[in-house]
Amino acid sequence: MNEDLKEVSLPGTILIASLILGGSIIFSAKLVSRNLEKAVAKLRQDLLVDIKKMEQARVKEMQPEPAKPEEKIVKGVTSGSNPIKGNPAAPVLLVEFSDFECPFSKRFYQQTFPSIDKEYISTGKVKFAYRDFPLPMHPLAKDAAIACRCAGKQNKYWEMFDKLSHTKQLEQAQLTDYAKELKLNMKSFDACRKDETIANEVDKDFSEGANFGVRGTPAFFINGRLIEGARPFETFKEIIENEIKSSEGKK
Repeated sequence: MNEDLKEVSLPGTILIASLILGGSIIFSAKLVSRNLEKAVAKLRQDLLVDIKKMEQARVKEMQPEPAKPEEKIVKGVTSGSNPIKGNPAAPVLLVEFSDFECPFSKRFYQQTFPSIDKEYISTGKVKFAYRDFPLPMHPLAKDAAIACRCAGKQNKYWEMFDKLSHTKQLEQAQLTDYAKELKLNMKSFDACRKDETIANEVDKDFSEGANFGVRGTPAFFINGRLIEGARPFETFKEIIENEIKSSEGKK
């Protein structure tokens, strides 16, 4: 037997094996994280050309025909891991996929969302969920999504959300400034923003959104019924009312 091996006791052998196994687990976790990042990066690259064309078309302010409730239904759309706004038991789930630099989403929050909030969310008929879909041409979109999630760790998700969604021109410094305005624990906030787990949650939203057929922002699902673009309140009202009636018929 090799003289060096004679000096390795059984506890030492177990310790070495544990270190090797632990290293393997850490390596596997990092590998999964890198694979997810690569997959999401490829999705973003594949979508870039189509998204640019869609945004250029929207800039022309051509109002498309309102979506009809029966047009497209996507199964499996959930609220994701961000907090829900409204009554968790509401019969209608409104999910938005977007990013905080999307100008069309900002128009939605100025012109349409207040009416949806007043008539449906505040009255307990609709629960609203925001899911992150940072577009590749928006350099601060992912950072903003991470910052909002980190504010949520301190129970200030919707407060940060309101600031980010109404900012005309988002800048990097504002992410920190808004956190200070909300009186967040800055040490915890900064540590959270560096946490790969949070970034992975954003990537997961993006990946799932792409699988649901999201190709641009904003994209909405009302109990799975797809609405693309910042449509007027009447479009949302028609589908929401239809879904409310449908839920009442199932009771």
